[in-house]
Amino acid sequence: MTKTKIYQVDNVKGVYIPYTTAMEGKNRPEFVASSDSQCYFFKLIDSGANELNRFYPLKDWQLSGLQGPTFVDIGHALPVEKTALQRADYIGSVSDRDDWILNNFIKQYYEQ
Repeated sequence: MTKTKIYQVDNVKGVYIPYTTAMEGKNRPEFVASSDSQCYFFKLIDSGANELNRFYPLKDWQLSGLQGPTFVDIGHALPVEKTALQRADYIGSVSDRDDWILNNFIKQYYEQ
């Protein structure tokens, strides 16, 4: 299963994408990387907005433990204290298919 997880921190649901090195076969943007005290995640919303190019629709939202169609807002990575993420409500994991597509979607969005 993938390392990409879905959490709810306070009233915000989000996708946490851990940073991995090229040695492990994946490159991810630094802005979702963990530091000693903080990590970052992308907010989830239940509908797309006008800027459709920054919202990724999860294909397997049912498998991820979500109640309805869900979009990942990759426009802003939200900083979260690691301690808050550890006590957050774990909702589910992003499917391997969505994980692969989401990572490519993020890469293409930020290379523009």
